[in-house]
Amino acid sequence: MLRTLLCMLVGLGVSSALQGAPCQDRLRAIEPLQVAAGGELVLHGEFAAQREARRPVINRGNVFDLEVQTWSPTRIVARVPAKLAPGSYKVGIYCNGRPGPQRFLHASGFIDVDVVAVLAPLKGLARAVHQDIPKPLAFEIWLAEQAVLSQEIVWESMDGPEPHANWPESRRQALYQAFRRALEASSSRSGNAQGIAENLAEAESRSAATGLIHQRLSAADAERLYLASLAQSLALEYRADLPWSLSEYPRDQLEILLDSREMFRWRPDGYEVEMAVSGMVLADDPSGQTRWMQSLLGKTRRSTIINLLNWMRDELLHFEGAVSADSMHEQWQYVGFPPVSRILSGTPHLGQPAWPERKRTAGCFGSAGLLRALLRAVNIPVRMRAYCRHYQVEFPSEGLFLSHGDDPYSGDFKASGCSAERLLIDADRFDQWFVNANAKLQCDHVGRQAREVPPCK
Repeated sequence: MLRTLLCMLVGLGVSSALQGAPCQDRLRAIEPLQVAAGGELVLHGEFAAQREARRPVINRGNVFDLEVQTWSPTRIVARVPAKLAPGSYKVGIYCNGRPGPQRFLHASGFIDVDVVAVLAPLKGLARAVHQDIPKPLAFEIWLAEQAVLSQEIVWESMDGPEPHANWPESRRQALYQAFRRALEASSSRSGNAQGIAENLAEAESRSAATGLIHQRLSAADAERLYLASLAQSLALEYRADLPWSLSEYPRDQLEILLDSREMFRWRPDGYEVEMAVSGMVLADDPSGQTRWMQSLLGKTRRSTIINLLNWMRDELLHFEGAVSADSMHEQWQYVGFPPVSRILSGTPHLGQPAWPERKRTAGCFGSAGLLRALLRAVNIPVRMRAYCRHYQVEFPSEGLFLSHGDDPYSGDFKASGCSAERLLIDADRFDQWFVNANAKLQCDHVGRQAREVPPCK
């Protein structure tokens, strides 16, 4: 008996869950594995009904109770004491009150958690390459291991921002199913895995019918699009399909890729696709957009950005007319912001039946949004900037900018015969031209880089 107890004590020193017979609770995973003092942890596993004697604890010699927020048969949300000192702790559940000599026989098992004063941004962590399609619990465990990443996964509801740790089981299951479809699509390289693009008519009926466009989506459609986009990002990371990793980004750049508020915002009458955040596009098929980007992927983020800008130079045409429902329908056959899938495939102009089908973009608003949507599909963050009633584009991971969203296909630049690499300006020049300039000079600098590129032919 003593030898058994000593073995169990030694086992407590590793980062895997202990078998805790005869306790009915089994702790399988925790997210995040790094938490600030006073922050929340989510415990995953199989748990019996909550009662006073069943105590979630965090311990490092001294035992501290976790403050239970919610308790279900598979998931417990609990808060870490605010005055806990930074360090490595063990988290688990004592099943029969305060720990005594036999406490390890009556526990759920323990998992190591790091408590920090302030959460640090992710650095370039090594990542495993997975080829399997994980079961739901394995997916939850993998996501829990991506500690800082998972904390930037946020869905905005009518009650405000909801971090992944607080999601209901139904949304967690929906994310897993979207993740599974994304992995299956990655393997087959064909098909519309998310089943979104073919349902555009449903989104049309929820868009503004007349006048200027205010793009709204139902809660169900918005959640479906968001989970599809999030699942695509996670699938790319899980399979290590890209030469770069989400783990390389600081928090503000992860938000661009993982937070629903970077796609649309909750409003009482639906979810609004905000032009100032997402541009004038509707990212309607994340899985399809990732497949479309395969031919433009470079060995680095920078080369991928340049490849996409060169494609825009060669293929895109500035739209005609106003930002109105009628104009949108004439040019993209959709009453709302142009769906990315229709920009990429090309559409006729119903008001000009003699014109050929073209790949039109809604000016700098549309092109900035298109860059954002397509690069998000390969886990590259894009941020839009606005000066002089025009949109500029920031590639924050590279510290590079466009002086105007229209630069790639502007007449001056196309005539130069240059690679789009010549359009990219650094942060110092962007600040000089826009951030630190007066209003008149800001307007003078819109599109300046495209105008001043010397001929390359």
